[in-house]
Amino acid sequence: MKKAKELKKFQYRMRRKPTKYELMFMERLLDSGVGFKNQMILGFYIIDFVIPSKMLIFEIDGDSHL
Repeated sequence: MKKAKELKKFQYRMRRKPTKYELMFMERLLDSGVGFKNQMILGFYIIDFVIPSKMLIFEIDGDSHL
């Protein structure tokens, strides 16, 4: 149960401080009008963006992965 609480806290922090690449992608999604969720927990992972109606998952890698 401790892992779930830690994951939830991390998810909250990630939603509040998106990377510049996540912000750019989110802006495009908002402009497109497609429904999406960001920083969604899936198992032991936090997915950057999910478009449920299209069954698409996006993971945005930025400077932290260089």
